[in-house]
Amino acid sequence: MPITSWFERRAVMVWRGVGAALLLGLAGIGCVQSVAAEVPADLSQSWPALTELGLEVQSGSILDFQGLVEAGPAGRHGWVMALPDGHIGFAGRPQPMRFFSASFQFSQSSGSFPDQAHARSLVSQLVRTGYNAVRLQCVEQMLMSNRLRDFDVDPEQFDRFQFLLAEFKRQGIYVVIDVAYIDNGAYGNVFPHRWVKKYHLRRDLYVAEESREHWKRQLKMMLGQRNPYTGMTPLQDPALLGLVLCNEGGLVELAFRDGGGWDAAVPQVYAEPFRQWLRASYASEVEWRKAWDGEAGANESLAGSVAVPKRFRVAGARQRDFMRFVVALERTTYDWMHAEARSLGFKGLTTSYNNWNWLNSDLSRARADMVDMHAYFAHPSGFVEPGSTVPAGSSMTDAVAYVRQLAAARQWGRPFVVTEYGHAFWNTHRREASLLAPSYAALQGWDLLTQFSENSLQLSYQMPQPSRLAAIFPFTISTDPIRRTGERLAALLYARGDVAPSRGKLEFRVDAARELMANGGWSQISETASRLALVTGIGLGWSSNPPAFGRVVLADSDTFLVDKSKPLYQVFAGTGSALRKRLAPEVDEARWAQMDAGRFVSDTGELDLQTRRPRFAVMTTRTVALAAEPGDDEVGVLTITGLDSPAVIAASSMDGQPLGQSRRVLLFVLTDASNTGISFDDAARTRLRTLGSLPLRIRPVKVQLGLALGQPQAFKAYAVSQDGRRTDALPVRAGAKGLEMKLDTAALAAGPALMFEIVAE
Repeated sequence: MPITSWFERRAVMVWRGVGAALLLGLAGIGCVQSVAAEVPADLSQSWPALTELGLEVQSGSILDFQGLVEAGPAGRHGWVMALPDGHIGFAGRPQPMRFFSASFQFSQSSGSFPDQAHARSLVSQLVRTGYNAVRLQCVEQMLMSNRLRDFDVDPEQFDRFQFLLAEFKRQGIYVVIDVAYIDNGAYGNVFPHRWVKKYHLRRDLYVAEESREHWKRQLKMMLGQRNPYTGMTPLQDPALLGLVLCNEGGLVELAFRDGGGWDAAVPQVYAEPFRQWLRASYASEVEWRKAWDGEAGANESLAGSVAVPKRFRVAGARQRDFMRFVVALERTTYDWMHAEARSLGFKGLTTSYNNWNWLNSDLSRARADMVDMHAYFAHPSGFVEPGSTVPAGSSMTDAVAYVRQLAAARQWGRPFVVTEYGHAFWNTHRREASLLAPSYAALQGWDLLTQFSENSLQLSYQMPQPSRLAAIFPFTISTDPIRRTGERLAALLYARGDVAPSRGKLEFRVDAARELMANGGWSQISETASRLALVTGIGLGWSSNPPAFGRVVLADSDTFLVDKSKPLYQVFAGTGSALRKRLAPEVDEARWAQMDAGRFVSDTGELDLQTRRPRFAVMTTRTVALAAEPGDDEVGVLTITGLDSPAVIAASSMDGQPLGQSRRVLLFVLTDASNTGISFDDAARTRLRTLGSLPLRIRPVKVQLGLALGQPQAFKAYAVSQDGRRTDALPVRAGAKGLEMKLDTAALAAGPALMFEIVAE
């Protein structure tokens, strides 16, 4: 997906879509179900409804994944730290630890912070899903909702927030939290909702002392007060894994969103700091004018005033030096925020600038304790407003570009975390996200993985519900049975470690100063280079780094960087011949030919992506999986015959044995789900008319499956409900493919199911 499109859509979602969602909540979601006669009929309304209400997984059921989470309390091994190999460990146990993270953005429309009883149950369910970490966003907006004075937090919500932190700690879940998520910060009298454009906290952090003081006070307000349920401040609690000091707060990104994309004027608030930076960077006026080679105006001077560029991503010395200034300012601003957190006792990991994948942003991220990155596929243009669009199609056809965008931001030698990725509803292929992203995250050896959600988990579908829990929304996992079930598959692939790390490690080593002087850092990893992330480990390195051991180092940036300094987003159309020549024999011609044909097989042999079918297969010791189109297919011990609907089908051993020898297998069959009453303006289901509400509807599927298990005659099979209970018993038999079973999910007496238990009894 073109990056400009993603940010334009994200900007619209933030300041337009949330307001629409609030209106939906006030009106009652059930009121938006009427469908005008001229709207094309939506076939999803004929899908069987999901009748289950309870979502709390029963202890000991096949869906109880608590064995993946180390018993609490979180922080028992001391503070997290960056290990010498760049992974995350603990002061008291310096071994790599992987974090599988849930995501929450508590708000009034999602029920606010839970009360104590709800919090206990919620955290227990997170543990049973296999999460050992959680990312909390928008804490400040929840604490300040409907408050009239600055920092006058809602006392009940603050108490609930503190109890929730204590409960995370008690049950072994580590926390990553955003200090500044929205521009209204902890300012009071912000109406009609906290997302309205009133303040510019993140932008003004760079230039205004008042905003810095506000940020400091906000940090102390949220995390610097003694928590009565733990006896310490959160900032001094080693259960707090990391701080996102300022979420998506890059200087260029903020200007892009606020001012209308690449045509936006560079904000004038940066003019004086830019002049001061130039004055400190050049020895004299003469040297500066010579470097700018006629670009400096007659009315400009280092002692008087210097104009900022008219817009971003234009050629010339002014733009080059402005981007050098941007990187310097972002790095010093990070240093200041990091030091403030340290002064209050925080010893965990901090990060910032977790978006945009241009080299200038990579240079700013290089300052952080850990590198964080966000990327999406199929992002809505206007959240759930009528007319909002979500692209159709599969992420596999563009070789999962959003995953490659994440991989290209990884920096060797420091922890790499993903606190946001996603594949939004109502795209019909979003099941792919729970298979592809976790598989490649495990292949690349990333340290923390979070699929973005306003709510990763809820306890039931019982009505009434807060509006954001009463339907599938684009960014809510909890209500979406496809993504919520997919998170369980992700837990096995990533958290349990079923997918092995890559055998190779490729470093794209960059001379930062040279690249900034060349074009202001407006370069990116090329399309050819980024596709190597689908076959081996990749990451950035800097020319100032010590010699790399165990990595193939590419130091000639011309072979892997593409100049993107022009406002028009360029599509790399080259063959990458220089890169191909440089990587021989590490990547031989047979492998390049395979990739040219749209097939990417990992160097472990476990992952196989085909972009032209499209198809993705995972074959590991404990899990096999297929993202497949209708028809026949097979991977490892799994055979699929007569599949009548696109689906992700996976089988995982749940007793510690290799899959072919397992006596207890969890089978996933993921298709699509939709809201009752949803309607669209087009038959392709891309332009939304009305969102709809509960009950949810599951796309049915018919398929015959074979599993080559030992002693297939000993097995029985059951449909599994969302809470882990066995429901329908399914007929199985021993046949040529081992254990064989026919599935028709529309014919199940207990309603459609997405998971099945196959067990020897």
